[in-house]
Amino acid sequence: MHITQLPHFTKRAFAPLGLRAQVAEALPQTLVEKWHSLSGGLTNRLWRVGDLVVKQFNVQAQSLLFPNDPLAERSALEYLSPHGIAPEFCAAGADWLAYQFVKGETWAQEGAPVARHLGQLHNTLVPKGLFRDAPSGSAALFKTAEQLFVLCKGPTPPAPLVKTLGPVKKPCLIHADMVAGNIIVGPEGLRFIDWQCPAVGDPAEDLAMFLSPAMQALYRGKPLQAAEAADFLNAYPDQEVVKRLHELLPLFHYRMAAYCLWRAQNGFPAYKVGHDFEMAILARLSD
Repeated sequence: MHITQLPHFTKRAFAPLGLRAQVAEALPQTLVEKWHSLSGGLTNRLWRVGDLVVKQFNVQAQSLLFPNDPLAERSALEYLSPHGIAPEFCAAGADWLAYQFVKGETWAQEGAPVARHLGQLHNTLVPKGLFRDAPSGSAALFKTAEQLFVLCKGPTPPAPLVKTLGPVKKPCLIHADMVAGNIIVGPEGLRFIDWQCPAVGDPAEDLAMFLSPAMQALYRGKPLQAAEAADFLNAYPDQEVVKRLHELLPLFHYRMAAYCLWRAQNGFPAYKVGHDFEMAILARLSD
């Protein structure tokens, strides 16, 4: 599914009474807890309620790149929490879920631990059909980018020339939104949060998302330096995936530039900076 306008979902310090009532029915302990609005994701609303996080989904907010599926997030939490990869699931309703609050700080430096944790995720076997299948390969990346540019005002920039690569031969479980804001560094190590768009697909997708200068700038305030990116890639357990990433990287940048332009032209002007970062990388790669 894709849309030509991304609906706003204004953050609210005060949680809707209907949501509070539903959560209290499922989790009576929340009746005596204060609700504190969290910053966090750019699409859905989050509150901390005691030792829990309550997430209310903006189910109308969908895009070609990032589906927003409450059922997928619930499945991910239930399945991955025992592996030490995701928070512990607690309860869910039609458009919300609650999970155990993860103590720690949002990731800001040292990419090697993230790479190793991604390696653990990518080696986790999941039941067939539990998550969506994500298209992969150079044709799929180009198609999504072109579909996004069509939704934008202005001419579509020329696509970078890359080696033609087919779909990944060994698809695995991927987070599919591996940005700095979705990585918590705590006493028990790393945990990945915001699982609304997991998939079975190309592990290079997660590496590209983490390395994206647009996503690093939006969530961390600045892109990675070359040495930081190298440390991240050197620490990833499967260097064949890294090799595939390098071959597809221009198309990953092209697709992200399209996504950021679409967001910037539909009510989220901060994404214009991300678009410019991605286009600058593409310009350097084409020199």
